[in-house]
Amino acid sequence: MMQGFYKDEANINPTETMRKFGNFLLSIRKDIYNKETKLKEWDMLKFMITDIDNIIKKK
Repeated sequence: MMQGFYKDEANINPTETMRKFGNFLLSIRKDIYNKETKLKEWDMLKFMITDIDNIIKKK
């Protein structure tokens, strides 16, 4: 994920960058709290981004 920011991939493909960040948050959740969670990477971003459903549909 950090390489993506360094290579400026966020400006080229912001949806993929958001997916990677959601996956990063999900990994933390699984490591620290709940290994059996049924959440997906997009679910981890829903509390921060109100129109995430519109972004997911565009991908």
